[in-house]
Amino acid sequence: MGRDKWDEACNSFPDYYLNHSSYFLRYLELSFSVRNYSFGIFDDSLNEWVALCPVFIENATFGNETFASLSIGGGPLPIPLVRKKRGLNQYKRDFERVMDSLNVIYDQYRVARVLYKTYAMTTSGLPTTQAEFFFPLSQSFSLLPCSNFIADLTQPKEILEDRLSKSHAKKIKVSQTKGQTVLAIDSSSNHQLIDLEFEAYKRAHILASGRQTRPDESFNSMRLLIHSGIGVLFVTKLGQQGLSYLYCDTRGKMARGWSQANDKNAEKEHSPRHFLEWSAMLYFKSRGVSFYEIGSRAIPAQFGVDFNEKLVGISDFKERFGASEYPEAFFEKILDPKLSLILGQERLSRLIGAKNEIH
Repeated sequence: MGRDKWDEACNSFPDYYLNHSSYFLRYLELSFSVRNYSFGIFDDSLNEWVALCPVFIENATFGNETFASLSIGGGPLPIPLVRKKRGLNQYKRDFERVMDSLNVIYDQYRVARVLYKTYAMTTSGLPTTQAEFFFPLSQSFSLLPCSNFIADLTQPKEILEDRLSKSHAKKIKVSQTKGQTVLAIDSSSNHQLIDLEFEAYKRAHILASGRQTRPDESFNSMRLLIHSGIGVLFVTKLGQQGLSYLYCDTRGKMARGWSQANDKNAEKEHSPRHFLEWSAMLYFKSRGVSFYEIGSRAIPAQFGVDFNEKLVGISDFKERFGASEYPEAFFEKILDPKLSLILGQERLSRLIGAKNEIH
Protein backbone atom coordinates (compact mmCIF):
# COMPACT_ATOMS: atom_id res chain seq x y z
CA MET A 1 0.00 0.00 0.00
CA GLY A 2 1.41 3.42 -0.96
CA ARG A 3 2.03 6.11 1.64
CA ASP A 4 -0.73 8.41 0.34
CA LYS A 5 -3.27 5.59 0.44
CA TRP A 6 -2.09 4.60 3.93
CA ASP A 7 -2.63 8.15 5.22
CA GLU A 8 -6.00 8.34 3.48
CA ALA A 9 -6.95 5.17 5.35
CA CYS A 10 -5.57 6.62 8.62
CA ASN A 11 -7.82 9.65 8.26
CA SER A 12 -10.88 7.36 8.20
CA PHE A 13 -10.08 6.29 11.79
CA PRO A 14 -10.82 9.14 14.24
CA ASP A 15 -8.62 7.47 16.86
CA TYR A 16 -5.37 7.27 14.89
CA TYR A 17 -2.22 8.49 16.58
CA LEU A 18 0.88 10.19 15.19
CA ASN A 19 2.76 6.87 15.18
CA HIS A 20 0.21 5.36 12.76
CA SER A 21 1.04 7.97 10.10
CA SER A 22 3.06 6.89 7.07
CA TYR A 23 5.77 9.49 7.72
CA PHE A 24 6.52 8.08 11.17
CA LEU A 25 6.37 4.46 10.07
CA ARG A 26 8.73 5.36 7.23
CA TYR A 27 11.11 7.00 9.73
CA LEU A 28 11.07 3.81 11.82
CA GLU A 29 11.69 1.67 8.76
CA LEU A 30 14.72 3.79 7.86
CA SER A 31 16.03 3.76 11.44
CA PHE A 32 16.04 0.03 12.14
CA SER A 33 16.71 -3.21 10.32
CA VAL A 34 13.16 -4.49 9.83
CA ARG A 35 10.89 -6.23 7.34
CA ASN A 36 7.67 -4.32 6.68
CA TYR A 37 4.50 -6.41 6.32
CA SER A 38 1.98 -3.70 7.21
CA PHE A 39 -1.48 -4.16 5.70
CA GLY A 40 -5.03 -2.83 5.63
CA ILE A 41 -8.41 -4.53 5.43
CA PHE A 42 -11.08 -2.86 3.26
CA ASP A 43 -14.81 -3.63 3.23
CA ASP A 44 -15.87 -3.37 -0.43
CA SER A 45 -19.57 -3.80 0.38
CA LEU A 46 -19.59 -0.72 2.64
CA ASN A 47 -16.72 1.09 0.85
CA GLU A 48 -14.82 1.68 4.11
CA TRP A 49 -11.66 0.61 5.89
CA VAL A 50 -12.04 -2.12 8.49
CA ALA A 51 -8.51 -2.03 9.90
CA LEU A 52 -4.99 -0.71 9.42
CA CYS A 53 -2.17 -2.83 10.83
CA PRO A 54 1.46 -1.70 11.24
CA VAL A 55 3.60 -4.86 11.07
CA PHE A 56 7.40 -4.75 11.30
CA ILE A 57 9.43 -7.86 12.06
CA GLU A 58 12.99 -7.62 13.35
CA ASN A 59 15.61 -9.88 14.88
CA ALA A 60 15.81 -9.17 18.60
CA THR A 61 18.35 -10.57 21.05
CA PHE A 62 17.29 -11.66 24.53
CA GLY A 63 19.95 -13.24 26.70
CA ASN A 64 22.24 -14.88 24.15
CA GLU A 65 19.40 -15.92 21.85
CA THR A 66 18.03 -14.20 18.74
CA PHE A 67 14.29 -14.28 18.06
CA ALA A 68 11.93 -12.88 15.43
CA SER A 69 9.98 -10.05 17.09
CA LEU A 70 7.05 -7.96 15.91
CA SER A 71 8.39 -4.71 17.31
CA ILE A 72 10.61 -1.80 16.32
CA GLY A 73 14.05 -1.27 17.83
CA GLY A 74 12.92 -3.47 20.71
CA GLY A 75 10.02 -1.10 21.37
CA PRO A 76 6.31 -1.27 20.56
CA LEU A 77 4.47 -0.71 17.32
CA PRO A 78 1.21 1.28 17.40
CA ILE A 79 -1.70 -1.09 17.95
CA PRO A 80 -3.79 -1.83 14.83
CA LEU A 81 -6.57 0.61 14.06
CA VAL A 82 -9.98 -1.07 13.91
CA ARG A 83 -13.22 0.66 12.93
CA LYS A 84 -15.59 1.47 15.81
CA LYS A 85 -18.49 3.28 14.17
CA ARG A 86 -20.56 0.10 13.72
CA GLY A 87 -20.90 -0.73 17.41
CA LEU A 88 -19.04 -2.76 20.00
CA ASN A 89 -20.08 -6.20 18.74
CA GLN A 90 -18.93 -5.42 15.21
CA TYR A 91 -15.70 -3.97 16.64
CA LYS A 92 -15.08 -7.27 18.41
CA ARG A 93 -15.65 -9.26 15.20
CA ASP A 94 -13.38 -6.91 13.23
CA PHE A 95 -10.69 -7.08 15.91
CA GLU A 96 -10.78 -10.88 15.83
CA ARG A 97 -10.49 -10.77 12.03
CA VAL A 98 -7.35 -8.64 12.36
CA MET A 99 -5.90 -11.05 14.93
CA ASP A 100 -6.57 -13.99 12.60
CA SER A 101 -4.62 -12.22 9.85
CA LEU A 102 -1.77 -11.47 12.25
CA ASN A 103 -1.67 -15.07 13.46
CA VAL A 104 -0.91 -16.15 9.89
CA ILE A 105 2.05 -13.74 9.85
CA TYR A 106 3.25 -14.98 13.26
CA ASP A 107 3.27 -18.56 12.01
CA GLN A 108 4.81 -17.78 8.64
CA TYR A 109 7.76 -15.85 10.07
CA ARG A 110 8.08 -17.77 13.35
CA VAL A 111 7.46 -14.66 15.44
CA ALA A 112 8.42 -15.21 19.10
CA ARG A 113 7.27 -11.91 20.57
CA VAL A 114 4.64 -9.30 19.69
CA LEU A 115 4.68 -5.83 21.26
CA TYR A 116 2.02 -3.20 20.60
CA LYS A 117 1.07 0.01 22.37
CA THR A 118 -2.06 2.10 22.75
CA TYR A 119 -1.66 5.86 23.11
CA ALA A 120 -3.46 8.27 25.39
CA MET A 121 -4.60 10.84 22.85
CA THR A 122 -5.63 10.70 19.20
CA THR A 123 -4.48 13.20 16.57
CA SER A 124 -8.00 14.68 16.69
CA GLY A 125 -7.41 15.57 20.35
CA LEU A 126 -9.73 12.93 21.85
CA PRO A 127 -8.77 10.49 24.62
CA THR A 128 -8.38 6.92 23.39
CA THR A 129 -11.52 4.86 24.05
CA GLN A 130 -11.47 1.96 26.51
CA ALA A 131 -12.02 -0.73 23.86
CA GLU A 132 -8.28 -0.89 23.11
CA PHE A 133 -7.54 -1.65 26.76
CA PHE A 134 -9.60 -4.84 26.91
CA PHE A 135 -10.03 -6.63 23.59
CA PRO A 136 -6.32 -7.59 23.23
CA LEU A 137 -6.62 -9.48 26.52
CA SER A 138 -9.05 -11.89 24.85
CA GLN A 139 -6.25 -12.72 22.38
CA SER A 140 -3.76 -13.79 25.09
CA PHE A 141 -1.94 -10.45 25.22
CA SER A 142 -0.56 -9.28 28.55
CA LEU A 143 -1.38 -5.70 29.52
CA LEU A 144 1.50 -3.60 30.84
CA PRO A 145 0.14 -0.23 32.05
CA CYS A 146 2.06 3.01 31.59
CA SER A 147 1.25 6.72 31.33
CA ASN A 148 2.04 9.90 29.43
CA PHE A 149 2.21 13.58 30.38
CA ILE A 150 0.09 15.71 28.04
CA ALA A 151 -0.43 19.47 28.35
CA ASP A 152 -3.81 20.98 27.46
CA LEU A 153 -2.85 23.96 25.29
CA THR A 154 -6.43 25.21 25.11
CA GLN A 155 -5.96 26.58 28.61
CA PRO A 156 -4.90 30.25 29.02
CA LYS A 157 -1.16 30.87 29.15
CA GLU A 158 -1.53 32.04 32.76
CA ILE A 159 -2.94 28.65 33.77
CA LEU A 160 -0.12 26.81 32.00
CA GLU A 161 2.42 29.03 33.76
CA ASP A 162 0.78 28.42 37.12
CA ARG A 163 1.05 24.65 36.62
CA LEU A 164 4.83 24.80 36.18
CA SER A 165 6.84 23.63 39.18
CA LYS A 166 8.67 26.40 41.05
CA SER A 167 12.05 25.07 39.91
CA HIS A 168 10.99 24.94 36.24
CA ALA A 169 9.47 28.44 36.38
CA LYS A 170 12.67 29.75 37.96
CA LYS A 171 14.95 28.15 35.37
CA ILE A 172 12.81 29.45 32.50
CA LYS A 173 13.04 32.97 33.93
CA VAL A 174 16.80 32.67 34.43
CA SER A 175 17.23 31.56 30.79
CA GLN A 176 15.29 34.60 29.58
CA THR A 177 17.23 36.93 31.89
CA LYS A 178 20.53 35.60 30.55
CA GLY A 179 19.46 36.44 27.02
CA GLN A 180 18.60 33.00 25.71
CA THR A 181 16.17 32.91 22.81
CA VAL A 182 14.39 30.03 21.09
CA LEU A 183 14.35 29.83 17.30
CA ALA A 184 11.50 27.83 15.71
CA ILE A 185 12.52 26.26 12.40
CA ASP A 186 9.40 25.29 10.44
CA SER A 187 8.17 25.11 6.84
CA SER A 188 8.00 28.91 6.64
CA SER A 189 11.73 29.20 7.37
CA ASN A 190 14.32 29.76 4.66
CA HIS A 191 15.29 26.39 3.17
CA GLN A 192 18.98 27.03 3.71
CA LEU A 193 18.30 27.89 7.38
CA ILE A 194 16.34 24.66 7.79
CA ASP A 195 19.21 22.59 6.43
CA LEU A 196 21.83 24.54 8.41
CA GLU A 197 20.11 24.24 11.79
CA PHE A 198 19.12 20.63 11.21
CA GLU A 199 22.75 19.72 10.54
CA ALA A 200 23.66 21.44 13.82
CA TYR A 201 20.99 19.37 15.61
CA LYS A 202 22.32 16.19 13.99
CA ARG A 203 25.88 16.97 15.13
CA ALA A 204 24.67 17.68 18.67
CA HIS A 205 22.70 14.43 18.67
CA ILE A 206 25.73 12.40 17.58
CA LEU A 207 28.00 14.09 20.13
CA ALA A 208 25.48 13.62 22.95
CA SER A 209 25.04 9.93 22.08
CA GLY A 210 28.75 9.32 21.59
CA ARG A 211 28.01 7.83 18.15
CA GLN A 212 25.56 8.08 15.27
CA THR A 213 22.60 6.03 16.51
CA ARG A 214 20.68 5.82 13.23
CA PRO A 215 21.42 6.03 9.50
CA ASP A 216 21.70 9.26 7.51
CA GLU A 217 18.49 8.31 5.67
CA SER A 218 16.62 8.39 8.97
CA PHE A 219 17.88 11.87 9.83
CA ASN A 220 17.16 13.03 6.30
CA SER A 221 13.54 11.91 6.58
CA MET A 222 13.17 14.11 9.67
CA ARG A 223 14.72 17.09 7.87
CA LEU A 224 12.33 16.71 4.94
CA LEU A 225 9.37 16.66 7.35
CA ILE A 226 10.26 20.23 8.35
CA HIS A 227 10.02 21.29 4.72
CA SER A 228 6.64 19.57 4.41
CA GLY A 229 5.14 21.21 7.51
CA ILE A 230 5.04 18.19 9.82
CA GLY A 231 8.33 18.65 11.68
CA VAL A 232 9.46 21.69 13.69
CA LEU A 233 12.96 22.11 15.09
CA PHE A 234 13.36 24.38 18.14
CA VAL A 235 16.82 25.73 18.95
CA THR A 236 17.85 27.50 22.15
CA LYS A 237 20.33 30.22 21.21
CA LEU A 238 22.68 32.41 23.20
CA GLY A 239 23.81 34.91 20.64
CA GLN A 240 24.76 32.76 17.65
CA GLN A 241 25.54 29.67 19.74
CA GLY A 242 23.09 26.75 19.66
CA LEU A 243 22.69 25.37 23.18
CA SER A 244 19.87 22.85 22.90
CA TYR A 245 17.70 21.27 20.19
CA LEU A 246 14.17 19.86 20.32
CA TYR A 247 12.62 18.21 17.27
CA CYS A 248 8.82 17.97 17.27
CA ASP A 249 6.14 16.69 14.94
CA THR A 250 2.52 17.76 14.70
CA ARG A 251 -0.65 16.65 12.98
CA GLY A 252 -4.28 17.53 13.63
CA LYS A 253 -4.75 18.75 17.20
CA MET A 254 -1.61 17.03 18.56
CA ALA A 255 2.07 17.89 18.81
CA ARG A 256 4.89 16.24 20.70
CA GLY A 257 8.58 16.35 21.44
CA TRP A 258 10.20 13.62 19.34
CA SER A 259 13.98 13.97 19.70
CA GLN A 260 16.21 16.17 21.83
CA ALA A 261 19.93 16.93 22.09
CA ASN A 262 22.02 19.39 24.10
CA ASP A 263 25.42 20.91 23.61
CA LYS A 264 27.19 19.10 26.46
CA ASN A 265 29.47 22.04 27.17
CA ALA A 266 26.53 24.42 27.53
CA GLU A 267 24.08 22.13 29.35
CA LYS A 268 25.32 22.57 32.91
CA GLU A 269 26.21 26.25 32.62
CA HIS A 270 23.03 27.47 30.93
CA SER A 271 20.26 24.87 31.68
CA PRO A 272 18.59 25.64 28.33
CA ARG A 273 16.25 22.63 28.22
CA HIS A 274 13.41 24.04 30.36
CA PHE A 275 13.01 27.22 28.33
CA LEU A 276 13.23 25.20 25.12
CA GLU A 277 10.32 22.84 25.92
CA TRP A 278 8.23 25.70 27.31
CA SER A 279 8.78 27.72 24.13
CA ALA A 280 7.70 24.74 22.01
CA MET A 281 4.48 24.47 24.00
CA LEU A 282 3.70 28.16 23.49
CA TYR A 283 4.55 27.92 19.77
CA PHE A 284 2.04 25.13 19.20
CA LYS A 285 -0.55 26.85 21.39
CA SER A 286 -0.27 29.98 19.24
CA ARG A 287 -1.00 27.86 16.16
CA GLY A 288 -4.18 26.30 17.47
CA VAL A 289 -2.79 22.92 18.54
CA SER A 290 -4.85 21.60 21.46
CA PHE A 291 -2.52 19.11 23.13
CA TYR A 292 1.24 18.78 23.55
CA GLU A 293 2.68 15.41 24.54
CA ILE A 294 5.67 15.92 26.79
CA GLY A 295 6.48 12.25 27.28
CA SER A 296 6.07 9.05 29.27
CA ARG A 297 6.61 8.37 32.94
CA ALA A 298 9.39 5.90 33.78
CA ILE A 299 8.90 3.60 36.77
CA PRO A 300 11.83 1.40 37.90
CA ALA A 301 9.67 -1.43 39.27
CA GLN A 302 7.27 -1.55 36.32
CA PHE A 303 7.16 -5.22 35.44
CA GLY A 304 7.73 -6.08 31.80
CA VAL A 305 8.71 -2.66 30.44
CA ASP A 306 12.27 -1.96 29.30
CA PHE A 307 13.87 0.52 31.68
CA ASN A 308 17.10 2.32 32.41
CA GLU A 309 17.97 4.65 35.30
CA LYS A 310 18.48 7.71 33.10
CA LEU A 311 14.77 7.67 32.24
CA VAL A 312 13.80 8.47 35.85
CA GLY A 313 15.43 11.91 35.71
CA ILE A 314 13.90 12.61 32.30
CA SER A 315 10.50 11.53 33.63
CA ASP A 316 10.83 13.88 36.61
CA PHE A 317 11.76 16.73 34.27
CA LYS A 318 8.63 16.11 32.17
CA GLU A 319 6.32 15.88 35.18
CA ARG A 320 7.39 19.31 36.45
CA PHE A 321 5.71 21.03 33.49
CA GLY A 322 2.42 20.36 35.28
CA ALA A 323 0.77 18.45 32.44
CA SER A 324 -2.00 15.95 33.09
CA GLU A 325 -1.10 12.26 33.24
CA TYR A 326 -3.04 9.95 30.91
CA PRO A 327 -3.11 6.13 30.88
CA GLU A 328 -1.51 4.15 28.08
CA ALA A 329 -0.74 0.45 27.72
CA PHE A 330 1.76 -1.95 26.23
CA PHE A 331 0.34 -5.23 24.94
CA GLU A 332 2.75 -8.12 24.73
CA LYS A 333 2.36 -11.69 23.54
CA ILE A 334 5.15 -14.26 23.91
CA LEU A 335 4.83 -17.12 21.43
CA ASP A 336 8.07 -19.00 22.14
CA PRO A 337 8.41 -20.92 25.47
CA LYS A 338 12.19 -20.38 25.56
CA LEU A 339 11.78 -16.62 25.21
CA SER A 340 9.07 -16.65 27.88
CA LEU A 341 11.53 -18.20 30.32
CA ILE A 342 14.35 -15.76 29.43
CA LEU A 343 12.15 -12.67 29.78
CA GLY A 344 10.54 -13.94 32.96
CA GLN A 345 13.92 -14.39 34.64
CA GLU A 346 15.25 -11.01 33.44
CA ARG A 347 12.17 -9.09 34.55
CA LEU A 348 11.84 -10.80 37.90
CA SER A 349 15.48 -9.98 38.69
CA ARG A 350 14.95 -6.34 37.74
CA LEU A 351 11.71 -6.13 39.73
CA ILE A 352 13.35 -7.56 42.85
CA GLY A 353 16.29 -5.18 42.44
CA ALA A 354 14.02 -2.16 42.06
CA LYS A 355 12.00 -3.11 45.14
CA ASN A 356 15.18 -3.56 47.19
CA GLU A 357 16.31 -0.06 46.16
CA ILE A 358 12.95 1.39 47.23
CA HIS A 359 13.19 -0.26 50.64
